[in-house]
Amino acid sequence: MKTIHIIYVSEDGLISLRCGVGTIALHFISAFPAIAKKFKAEGIRLKLSAITLTSNESSVGVDRKIEKKTKETCNKFNGDLYFIKSKRKPFDEYFNFRLWEVYTSEINSIITKMISSNDYKAIVIANDTIFAKVTVKERGVINVWIPHSLAEAHSQSYVDNEKRVAWEREAVNYKNSDKNSYIGYISPYAKKLLIKLGISNSKLIPFYNGFHLSLLKKLRKPQSLIKGMIENRGIPLDKKIIFSFGRADEYKGLDIALRVMVKIVRKYKDYHGVLIASAFSKEEIVRRVQDKLKRILEKNRKLPITLFLGYEFILPKYILQYANTKFLLHLPTKDFCPLVPFEAAIIGHKKLNIINSDIECFEEMIEDNRNGFLCRPEVGSAVRKVEEIISKIPEEKLNEIILKEKRQTLTQRDLAANYFTPLYFLSE
Repeated sequence: MKTIHIIYVSEDGLISLRCGVGTIALHFISAFPAIAKKFKAEGIRLKLSAITLTSNESSVGVDRKIEKKTKETCNKFNGDLYFIKSKRKPFDEYFNFRLWEVYTSEINSIITKMISSNDYKAIVIANDTIFAKVTVKERGVINVWIPHSLAEAHSQSYVDNEKRVAWEREAVNYKNSDKNSYIGYISPYAKKLLIKLGISNSKLIPFYNGFHLSLLKKLRKPQSLIKGMIENRGIPLDKKIIFSFGRADEYKGLDIALRVMVKIVRKYKDYHGVLIASAFSKEEIVRRVQDKLKRILEKNRKLPITLFLGYEFILPKYILQYANTKFLLHLPTKDFCPLVPFEAAIIGHKKLNIINSDIECFEEMIEDNRNGFLCRPEVGSAVRKVEEIISKIPEEKLNEIILKEKRQTLTQRDLAANYFTPLYFLSE
C-alpha cells in the first residue's frame, strides 16, 4: 500500500482559533480520520504532519486542547506537529511581508527534512496568503496554496495593498511555471479572482470550504442549557433576538449591522439586539473597529442592545441555536467565501432567518427568497429586508426557504467530501 504524506500548513486552527482560516484548519484535522478511511478503501495510506507558528499563552485564541488534538491526530497517522518560530510581537501588524519571507524559508526547510524516502508522494497544503510562496522542490512533492483571502476581495485601509498584490502575483507566477504546484480555490468567486490574477485554469483545483459535520453536531446543546448560558451573559430571555457577529475587522460590516439593530429595536419593542465584534488579535484595527461600534451605541445607549467586544468563539454558536433568535445579520461590504452563514445554516435553529449581503461571492450560492435572504450591505436595504420577513413573507414560505438553505448547505459544505476528491486527484 503506497503512502501519501499530507503536510498541512496554517497559522491558525492547529493550536489556536481566531478566524475563518482557523475554523477550516480545525475542521480539517477533525475530518482527517474520515478522509484517511476513504483513501484506505482505495488502497492508499495517508500520513499527516502539520506546521504552524509558535504562540505563547498571551496570544489571542491559543487553546492547548486544540494543540493536543492536532498533535494526537498527526501522531495517529505517523506524523507530527511542527513549529516555526514566530517573530511577530502581539501588537505587530499581520501583513508583514518581510516576516512572511522568513516563515516561508523556515517552512521549506522543515518540510525538506521531514520528507521520508518511504513516502510515495507528499502533498503540501499551505493555507492563506501568508504561506503563498511555500514551495518544496523535492522529488514527489506537490505544492498547493489555498488562499482564503485576496487583495481584490479584501483590500483594507491598514494594509499596503500594492505589496499584497505583488506578493500574490509572484506566487501565482511560480505556480504557473512549476509542474508540481497548484492553487486550491475555496469558492467559484475565488476561482474568478485567481484567474484575473493570471493563474492558468489547469493549475486550479477545487478545495471548497466546509465543516466536519460530526464536529458541528457535537456543538448542539439543549435549549435549557442555551438559555442558562445566554442569561448568564446578560441577554434577556423575554425578547426576540436580532443578532450579528464576526471579527472586529473593517470590511465585516458590523457597524452596518449595529445601525440596523438600532432601527429595528427602536420600532419593534419585542426585539433585543446582540452584536459580537470578536477581538481576533491585538492589532490596532481591532480597537478602531470596536471604538466605532461603541460610538454608535453611545448615541443610542437607552436602546436594548448588548455589545460584546472580547474574544468570543463559543457564544455565537449558542445564540444561533437559541429558539428566540429570529435574525442573523451577516452584512460584509466585501468577502471571499465567509463561513458565518454556512455555519449558521447548519447549527442554527429551524426558524433562524439569515440575511446576507448581496455581494459577488454569494452570486452562485444564494438566491434571495428561495434558499436564503439577500440585501445590499446598507442600513436601509437591510432594515427593509428584516421588515419584509417580519410582516410580508408567510411563515410557511419562510420555513421553506430556511429548509432549502439548510439542505443545500449540508450537501455542499461537507469538508471531508470536499477535500477527498482534490487530494485523491493529486495522489495519482
